[in-house]
Amino acid sequence: IKIKNKPILEHIIIKLRSQGFKNIIISVRYLGDKIKNYFKDGKKYGVKIDYLKEKKALGTAGSVSLINKNIIEDETIIVNADTIFNLNLSDILEFHKKKKSLMTMAIRQEFIKSSHGIIKSKGFMFEAIEEKPTITTYVNAGIYVIDKKILKYIKRNKYLDMPDLFNELKKTYNKKIFLFPIYEDFKEVGTLKDLRKFK
Repeated sequence: IKIKNKPILEHIIIKLRSQGFKNIIISVRYLGDKIKNYFKDGKKYGVKIDYLKEKKALGTAGSVSLINKNIIEDETIIVNADTIFNLNLSDILEFHKKKKSLMTMAIRQEFIKSSHGIIKSKGFMFEAIEEKPTITTYVNAGIYVIDKKILKYIKRNKYLDMPDLFNELKKTYNKKIFLFPIYEDFKEVGTLKDLRKFK
């Protein structure tokens, strides 16, 4: 899918290279050969690109199980391939290291305008009503830093999404996980509605 005449993935690769990242691994399945033929070994972008071949869909975390543990560094950035961002990734890396976090998730603020009156209560006792408030919350931005040590918690060739991995590491193993709020320009292109915003 193209944004301003370039595939979304190309925007991500160019952004990574501009911030000093030179080793990129792309997990492919659907249209995998088309992706590999387009980006090849990454030389034209000034990076080295390796590919993971998913024989079946493994989810946003399951594909990490295919990475050769010997070729990745202690801290690794993972970016969903439908994310256009202006975040300086060195900031989240520095935060991750400073906190000695096992995993760090970039989050962004979202404002949800309710079309209803929100009730505050104690049990069934009325306390207050706020008419059509704007609710402030944080959502997953699809950018993560993972420590190499978490690879042992990801079963090889088993479907697993990142949110499930975060939940499992916290609930089952009570691991140290941090959230990194971002305020820079950020666009997720996961739906046709999102894509039309670029037209």
